[in-house]
Amino acid sequence: MYIAQVKDKIVRFLKEANSNCVIPDENEDLFSSFCHIAPRDLVYALLELSREYPINFNLIIEDIEVFSINSLANAINAQIIT
Repeated sequence: MYIAQVKDKIVRFLKEANSNCVIPDENEDLFSSFCHIAPRDLVYALLELSREYPINFNLIIEDIEVFSINSLANAINAQIIT
């Protein structure tokens, strides 16, 4: 239900943190050199998301192997609907 909204917000917050970031595909590893996203950009996006959604960061880190828009949105959505 929330997954599209969560994806949109992740992208929006990443762009707020770094206007030069490039997200060509929702499955692209955000830390690939193509995306130009630094860890601090992702931290900013997650902290902004945590203001709106009850996020347990430990569960996100345990669940995700590749940090992409899809994997983050799925992990966050799983916490929202449970």
